[in-house]
Amino acid sequence: MFYDKESRHCETKCKKKIFLIKKPYYLKEDDKVLIVLPYDDFKIYYFSDYTKYNIKPQEFSLVLTPDNYLKYISKARTFGFKSEINWLFKAGLIKGADLKNAVLIDKGKPVNTKFRFKDEITRHKILDLIGDFGLLPGNSKMLVIAIKTGHKHNIMMVKKLLKMN
Repeated sequence: MFYDKESRHCETKCKKKIFLIKKPYYLKEDDKVLIVLPYDDFKIYYFSDYTKYNIKPQEFSLVLTPDNYLKYISKARTFGFKSEINWLFKAGLIKGADLKNAVLIDKGKPVNTKFRFKDEITRHKILDLIGDFGLLPGNSKMLVIAIKTGHKHNIMMVKKLLKMN
């Protein structure tokens, strides 16, 4: 459901649409789970598990505000694993990534840099989620709980929300 709400000090004095949901939505594929619940803000909880790459499970959550985004999320770089790099290049999936803007990980450690945050991988997954959910028309008011999901699951949920709402 959408409604117009006058924004707080919007530079263009515009009205911003708010994207609300009235009931929970759920998506599960194997061990990947994405749950969206009605909520007063846009809050994200993300759990990642890359133990097969020698990285301990991580979790991170925050209410999305401009300040929180800048402080906790915006600097989280995309990442890839050395064992998959050739396949990713051949598949054309990392056209914009290079060793200057992405973290290459081997045996649980960054090869080309240092992590900016101990949980940078998980923060980047939240960044991906924010970008994908940005396809919803308006500012989202919901709690998103994501477990080991990626772009595919985020987009599936966005489509579900657009269809059902």
